[in-house]
Amino acid sequence: MLRIIIICICILFFPNNIYCGPFGTDMGDKKEKFKDLKPYTEQGIEGENFKTFLLPKNHSLFEQYILTFGSSGLARIICVTPILRDDSYGFTAIKRYDTLKNQLSKKYGSPEVKEFLQPGSIWKEPNNFAISIQKKERVHFSRWDNISKDNLSSISLGIISQGFNSLAVVLEYRYNNFKDLENQKTKSEEEAL
Repeated sequence: MLRIIIICICILFFPNNIYCGPFGTDMGDKKEKFKDLKPYTEQGIEGENFKTFLLPKNHSLFEQYILTFGSSGLARIICVTPILRDDSYGFTAIKRYDTLKNQLSKKYGSPEVKEFLQPGSIWKEPNNFAISIQKKERVHFSRWDNISKDNLSSISLGIISQGFNSLAVVLEYRYNNFKDLENQKTKSEEEAL
């Protein structure tokens, strides 16, 4: 009986710690939950975007997080690794990407994987990995859709170019309420015509 009472007290007083999604966040979280939010401008998406270096739970591979809020609260998290300079072969970026892909696969199942060099690309030598990403001739990307936990609609993981021989790994979580932001954008564009 005492065990049941303790469990009930924990659920009543600490529900956020029990049912948190990625990085200790949850769909619909309000901006007030987060510390040191700095406005961040991103074209092409509705909602308010903020950059932070600290979330309730952090991952050692990421140095910054971009949070998108809509009228229904937190809708998206973008996580960015430090820029990997002089990584022309992509060794460090691929290692970080594979580490994250394996960790995410354990929690969310197998992703759809797209890791290829475009046919006929001139950037086919091993030391051309970074430049082939920059020239958009190489794709190194994984995506999880139809996720049944954490109120998530999708997760995307990829390696992106950050300039000559510089790469970063980016992870994006979209909560189920992200569709509201996309619908807002479509509606405002239709009303503009």
